[in-house]
Amino acid sequence: MKQKIKYMLTVVVLLLTGFVSCKEDRGITNYYHRVNPVVSLTATLDGSDETFYPKEESLKSNDILIDFPFYFPEESEEEIDVSKVKLDIVFHDEVKVLTNIPDRVDLRNPFVIKIENADGKSEDVKIIADVKKSARAQILSFSLPSVGLNGTVVQSVRMIGIDRSGHDLSNLVPEITISGGATISPDPSVAQNFNNRVEYTVTAQDGTQQIYTIEDLASINNFEISKGVNIASWLSTPMYNGAQREAFFTEADIILLKELGFDHIRLCVDEVYLWDDSGNKIRPYGFDLLHNAINWCVKHNMRVLVDMHITRNHRFTLSENTLFTDPNEPAKFVKVWEEMSDELKDYPNSLVAYELLNEPVSGSAANWNRVSALAINAIRAKEADRTIVVGVCTAGGNVRYADLTLPSTHNILLTYHYYGPYLLTAYGLSSTTGGRTDIPIQYPGQLVPNEWISQLPSDWQSTGQRVYTRDVLETNMQAGMNMAQRLNAPVFVGEFGTLNTVPEPSRSNWYRDMVYIMNKYDVPYTSFDYKGKGYSVVNENRTLRFPGIIDILTGK
Repeated sequence: MKQKIKYMLTVVVLLLTGFVSCKEDRGITNYYHRVNPVVSLTATLDGSDETFYPKEESLKSNDILIDFPFYFPEESEEEIDVSKVKLDIVFHDEVKVLTNIPDRVDLRNPFVIKIENADGKSEDVKIIADVKKSARAQILSFSLPSVGLNGTVVQSVRMIGIDRSGHDLSNLVPEITISGGATISPDPSVAQNFNNRVEYTVTAQDGTQQIYTIEDLASINNFEISKGVNIASWLSTPMYNGAQREAFFTEADIILLKELGFDHIRLCVDEVYLWDDSGNKIRPYGFDLLHNAINWCVKHNMRVLVDMHITRNHRFTLSENTLFTDPNEPAKFVKVWEEMSDELKDYPNSLVAYELLNEPVSGSAANWNRVSALAINAIRAKEADRTIVVGVCTAGGNVRYADLTLPSTHNILLTYHYYGPYLLTAYGLSSTTGGRTDIPIQYPGQLVPNEWISQLPSDWQSTGQRVYTRDVLETNMQAGMNMAQRLNAPVFVGEFGTLNTVPEPSRSNWYRDMVYIMNKYDVPYTSFDYKGKGYSVVNENRTLRFPGIIDILTGK
């Protein structure tokens, strides 16, 4: 009998042990951990298309704070009404939402959503409207319409440059645009003598003040950009020749870009369209168009980065270039930039910058360090304060962020490009999906469903299985920002974008996360590209090809 009882107890213990063990195994993935409940959230007001976002840090808690302006529209004096807010909330997959969320939510008080977290425990998620008066006190635009002058606003030093040469500016009334809801003194409707320095004080809604000075444009050397677009297919690998090339990009395009909310262009140029084989400058449909574009930008207060995209001794698609292997070629590259400097040196430093070379490629990053130093020093001998843009070298298929060196950081602007993950951004190319556009792809998340992985070219199957999110993109982009920190120089992302074959909503999701990351770190950016080919966002006739993408890029 004792043996029978002992046997039964043993069975019970084993069963209990197995039960506990199974429960513990399940608990590793489901029951004994919790997650941040909300992955993302956007809010819109009743009767408005404007989107509001939560504070990023609050997404890591159960109190989600959404930034709202005190006045809305911001330039009005009407207090915002948050009594009817539409919420678009993405919860974590392991969270069970217990509260029915109505189509419109009253956020005059915190809105509480009951959930069950991954650990099985009940929690409250609070959506809170964080309504504050704006601290923005900026002059956004400045002009003297009676003499046809547009001021160049440099926010970092709160200076506005105007071209005083050849104008009597002694008794003029300006047109000034300021931050929504802010005030300005003295009254802009009162004429001022702009032959001399003039100060304006802008006061934000919360009382914050900023003083702006109106200066001679020639005295300002700060080249400051925020969001722009690449101009390709015109003076770099042009789609057209002759009069058709001239018509492809005109002043109307600069006006459109300005109206859309861009503040600069990266103007890609190839050596062969500016200099002939004998080294003579090509004026018609070459330098003449380059000058036209810069003058349009000066007229409409747009900055220009003149980017040497392809030279006779360097092409970014090669694994090695004669610029670095032939000892006679560096001198030719320097001569190109000496002549470019002679051609463009009279344009304001605050409006025009030089980019030495697009995506330098060599077997050794030291080669680019050597050649770029020669070019920088040659330009500095002619233009002491011009902003020079320097990219990072790719060697052996790897971008060598840690290897870039500079002879000096004076008015140097660093740049790097980001197209990751390339399987997504170049979706549909023969080099990625074998030219197929029927293979499902998504972002964020695992790029390609498991059942479709075998349909990808073998080189891309492991990439297709990877999970990409905003955090992954941010981690990957840190290398360029770390390079800038190491060299103590500013940096901008000179190219990023996707082919128009990338399906929605993945395409918009990627752009939205890219812009978010760059804004988070105050990194200016230039999307690729404007119009003409597979990455473009505007049609050749200037109609908007992808208005939703443009809104993301311009922050609308």
